[in-house]
Amino acid sequence: MDPGHVKLIDSNMATLVRELELTANFYRVLQDKNVFTDEHVKKIKGESTTVQRKTKLIKLLKSRGPHVFHLFCDSLMETGQTMLERTLRNNADALTDGKDEAKEEHLLHARARQLDEHIENNLREENAILVQKLRDIETELRERVRSHENELFYVRRERDEAISDRNRAAQDVESLLTEREKLLEENELLRAQKDVVVTALGITEATAALEKVENTLKEKSRDAVTKKRPKMTLLKVENF
Repeated sequence: MDPGHVKLIDSNMATLVRELELTANFYRVLQDKNVFTDEHVKKIKGESTTVQRKTKLIKLLKSRGPHVFHLFCDSLMETGQTMLERTLRNNADALTDGKDEAKEEHLLHARARQLDEHIENNLREENAILVQKLRDIETELRERVRSHENELFYVRRERDEAISDRNRAAQDVESLLTEREKLLEENELLRAQKDVVVTALGITEATAALEKVENTLKEKSRDAVTKKRPKMTLLKVENF
């Protein structure tokens, strides 16, 4: 780039960093006009912050050919950045009119210092924002991990309790089945004992009835014999 244009770029560094819009269309137009190659665009996009990307673009721009300044201005105009394009072209016209070199040098240094301060402040602000975001993300991740661990603990505990309840229920069912079998066996035994008792009671009652009948018959027989026997008259024999 022409030294005068380099000075112009440097003198408008703060304006460029503040107002330049790095859109995909802008990169494409710069490549179409051969202001930058694919490698240059990759280097620019490789910077971590917007300010750093703009600074990288300006640095590469100043290292390009003598006609790149006007091509750069044309790219600004085609992508709708007309205010910035007019500012650069007007300042370029002023340079060609023969501005005082000392004044330009002084302005250059003043704007360079201003740019350095601006860049440094922006970097500090962006770094502070990034650090805070990282801390917030880290805190959120820790909270999520802790929440998931708590949920997992309760899920495992509920699962263990469910398994324990199921095992106890199975044991209870098995115990009930065993007790039922015992009750069935005892019931069968009681039925058998009942049948024996009933049979024994039946035999006893029959024997008692027979004995009663026999006794009745015996009494009737004795009564009959008594009634049929003749009465004997006892004579009193006196001594002669």
